[in-house]
Amino acid sequence: MKNTVLLFLILIMNACQSQKVFENYDLSYSKSGGRAPSYENLLIKNNTVSYFFEGLGKKYSDKTSLSDEEMQVLYRTIEQNNLGQIREDHKKLYDHMTTTIKVKKDNIKKNDGSGIFPQDHQRWNGVVNAFEHLIISKNLRK
Repeated sequence: MKNTVLLFLILIMNACQSQKVFENYDLSYSKSGGRAPSYENLLIKNNTVSYFFEGLGKKYSDKTSLSDEEMQVLYRTIEQNNLGQIREDHKKLYDHMTTTIKVKKDNIKKNDGSGIFPQDHQRWNGVVNAFEHLIISKNLRK
């Protein structure tokens, strides 16, 4: 009985540890939802990238690193497009694939779940494309 309780406690502790990667990041990019729901997460801490995908009958994760130059390009793109000032619309959208970007140090969280105001689309797309380019260049999507 004691062994069963001990094993159970170890399993719970390991499950809690595996969620820390989702809390401890500098930048995050995620896409989720849609008619056939899928979930994609790109988390960056220092120069380490953790990538997770689940959907379309697939589930995988990968880890890689970024050079200082790649990190600078990403932060420069966020700054040039003034991510913090992009305005989110508040209309109702259903079965929509939502993209969320978080910058922990500046306490910025933006998503297009309700849409982005038309005058901010170009800046929003600039930031989203920077993350998409990173995913493609690092060959994280399988």
